[in-house]
Amino acid sequence: MGKTLSLDLRERVVGALEDVASCRAAAERFGVAASTAIRWVRRWRERGTLVAGTRGGNRRSHRIDAHREMILALIEEEPDLTLIEIGERYLVGLPLSEVQIGTLLAEIVTGATRHQVRMPTDFTMMFKAILTTEGM
Repeated sequence: MGKTLSLDLRERVVGALEDVASCRAAAERFGVAASTAIRWVRRWRERGTLVAGTRGGNRRSHRIDAHREMILALIEEEPDLTLIEIGERYLVGLPLSEVQIGTLLAEIVTGATRHQVRMPTDFTMMFKAILTTEGM
């Protein structure tokens, strides 16, 4: 992913549409990709601003933050617990209706794909059947 381009450049590209007939011509004039110019014009028309949105950041910590107090209490009791042991203790006694198996399996498949891990065909078929059953 490229770097965020300046607000000044964005304004000049969108402003150039008064002089030229198309987004592609404006993009060529300022040396940006046509798709970028088209996206900036759409943003201007829909939002009325050309300010860049936020990039990156932590999108997953809320999942574990919801269990923060329980995890810290377990670690305080036994400081050398591993993450797997914490997971095992947390899931013990948890009703199966509260365990989101489909989400868990979807995350496993996503992780395997991301890290190019080849999964046995039987597992893949089982995951697909469970995800279909749960309506994911």
